[in-house]
Amino acid sequence: MRVYTVLLLLLMAATSAEAQSVAVSGRIVHEATGDPQARIPLYLLGTSLAAFTDSDGRYVFREVPAGSYELVAVVPGHGQIKQMLEVAGEADIVHDLAVPYPSNASDESPDAAGSDSEPSSNTAPLVQKTDIVNPEVETVCSCHTSAVSLLDQAIDLRGKFTTEAAYEADDAAGEKMQSLLGEWKNLQRQCLSRFGTKLFEESACNKPTEISRKRQELNDSGIRS
Repeated sequence: MRVYTVLLLLLMAATSAEAQSVAVSGRIVHEATGDPQARIPLYLLGTSLAAFTDSDGRYVFREVPAGSYELVAVVPGHGQIKQMLEVAGEADIVHDLAVPYPSNASDESPDAAGSDSEPSSNTAPLVQKTDIVNPEVETVCSCHTSAVSLLDQAIDLRGKFTTEAAYEADDAAGEKMQSLLGEWKNLQRQCLSRFGTKLFEESACNKPTEISRKRQELNDSGIRS
């Protein structure tokens, strides 16, 4: 009976440890000036957790379960900043990010899209023109549909090769994959800038867990998405 009680307590302790979650917070600043970067969307790959930085550049993810994640920040004028993040134990985590882009790039806020100012001559278009897909970002649902289309094309392309070495040896496949990933990153920037955390709200036409699953499938096959 005593042995059974000890085993039961150990099982309860293990279950409690597995259920523990922590808060992950931090601040995003300009690498050179230290200026806070506001309204930067972030998400944890493999989860439906998303956040925006406030006016002081601070963000927070609450109730993050233990695990290994890729923290992604989508910075206008710079692109994606990706860093691996290990969540373990009971202590909350503070993880700051520095953006290594020119000072004037921070002026490219999501609100600026509707301004009357002239676009800079060296500003890259949000969507690359290719013959693969022309993503629409009018609604959250259209963002999801375009994302699924792009990720499915990438998964199908990678699935044609049984090994990573065979895929890497095919230059045409590599070029097509880079084009697909370029479209995917542009779609992310547009949709995150326009809809923010709404992209991570489950609905009949928007399935963020499906997007995470497809991205994980690509990452497991050696394609960083």
